[in-house]
Amino acid sequence: MEQERMGETLWELRVNLLRLALSIVHNSHDAEDAVSTAMEHALRKGAALREKEKLRPWAMKITARCCYDLLRRGKRETPQEFLPEETALQSEGSLYIEITELPPLYGQVLILYYYEGFSTLEIASILRLTRPTVSMRLKRGREMLKQRLQEVEDDENESL
Repeated sequence: MEQERMGETLWELRVNLLRLALSIVHNSHDAEDAVSTAMEHALRKGAALREKEKLRPWAMKITARCCYDLLRRGKRETPQEFLPEETALQSEGSLYIEITELPPLYGQVLILYYYEGFSTLEIASILRLTRPTVSMRLKRGREMLKQRLQEVEDDENESL
């Protein structure tokens, strides 16, 4: 795949990559750093990639690895209000915010499955997990999300 076309495609994927990174590191600055590093790596190593349709899962896999590397190095600071005003992900809505507040193990698989449209097998490949592990995390993540949404609804009903 030629460099210029790959760069354009990666630029189009930046919000998707940032969404995944936020679900892992829970900090917008670290997520942006991880995405930048992942995009740089993809541009350097992308000449070997021949099929355009494999770029998206490959870029997701690189982004996840960069996030885990960042966390392993201990550079993550205490999370702040992690969706700043100018973030492109602000338009995702309150459901997305609720998902990102779940533990990263569950939030990242929910985001990859529902927002990015990956299958459980593709998610397993991206995150280096087994397919049953991904399925279990999806199930538990859905349960946690349902509980969180029920609590929010109960709080809203009590305030009325």
